[in-house]
Amino acid sequence: MDTYFASPERLDGNLIHKDIDFATHNSIIQELLKTVGGMVAVLNEHRQILAVNSALLCTLGLENPAEILGLRPGEALQCVFAKEGPNGCGTSQACTVCGAVISIVTSLSENKPIERNCVLSIKRGEKTFDMFFRVRSSPIVFQGKKVVLLFLQDISAEHKLANIERSFFHDINNDLYGISALCECFAMENERDFKPFLSKISFFSQKLLYDFKLHRNFLQSKSDVIRPSWQKILIKDIFRELEDEFLNHPVARGKKFTVCIESPRLVFITDITALRRILINMLTNAFEASGIGSEVKVIFQSLDSGVRFSVWNEGEIPISVQKRIFQRNFSTKADSGRGLGTFSMKFFGEEVLGGTLEFQSSAEKGTTFSITLPEINLE
Repeated sequence: MDTYFASPERLDGNLIHKDIDFATHNSIIQELLKTVGGMVAVLNEHRQILAVNSALLCTLGLENPAEILGLRPGEALQCVFAKEGPNGCGTSQACTVCGAVISIVTSLSENKPIERNCVLSIKRGEKTFDMFFRVRSSPIVFQGKKVVLLFLQDISAEHKLANIERSFFHDINNDLYGISALCECFAMENERDFKPFLSKISFFSQKLLYDFKLHRNFLQSKSDVIRPSWQKILIKDIFRELEDEFLNHPVARGKKFTVCIESPRLVFITDITALRRILINMLTNAFEASGIGSEVKVIFQSLDSGVRFSVWNEGEIPISVQKRIFQRNFSTKADSGRGLGTFSMKFFGEEVLGGTLEFQSSAEKGTTFSITLPEINLE
């Protein structure tokens, strides 16, 4: 295939140099680049960069614009998916859900300004990180030649903080589901022994109260850093809590929940609140992706350097979604506030607990999300 999404054609040789010379010597374009605040690039109809302003060069850490002229935006910004496409930026499977490419292509086809949000996974050296942009593409004709003005606004910091906050409410919502389901069972129970229900409701209430306190401290600190609270926990207690959480949870109704402990290990040191959030989100996503009668497994393994918790379901994640599933702010669901489960898993698993979050998905083997956590020494 030449492309999985946007047009693969691009100019090279003398043709691209002519376009670059046009933008370079057009006084209106040059004045616009000097005047407009924020990052701006001028593209041709093949999505190739003809000119950029100093703000964009600064973001890229470049002094000479010639280094990126003729490239497409994802190639200049070093998006990891630009190298995966058969013809560069805009042509990979992941590009089908890229807000920047969609904005540019749509603005050209509809001949009007189009704004989208875009998450770029950028690799510079050995480091890979996400940047979140608000992208606005505006086609315009100069001296009979059509170009696209591309405006980029980096809103990574504010969106990270916003998503951490939203993820708290997302996870707290899971607690409320558990309390609500238990109260329903409590109301329908005819026997007089209510102690098991009261004990579980008390457990969920205490967990909810702790989450609210953690969220309050996070807001007061005005930081995107959450410091873990290390403690020794019993492995069996973690799985007992998970079984209680999903025993009457709406997403688990009519589905089989299996616990597999593949190690005799009894104790592990971690932040139980963060670990609980990760596992509940893994299980919630797995149950949501499973039909009635399907099985969901949670698996525990002891490793030489730590432990691994995994959640499996028999469904497959589409390839285009797999490429971006851990990008913060990326969601396959249209309604606001959804798609926060994978962000919460990644944030708490890697930035708070210092672990590694991974997943594998195929039609033959189903989908497995895993969090591998290192040993913590309290001494």
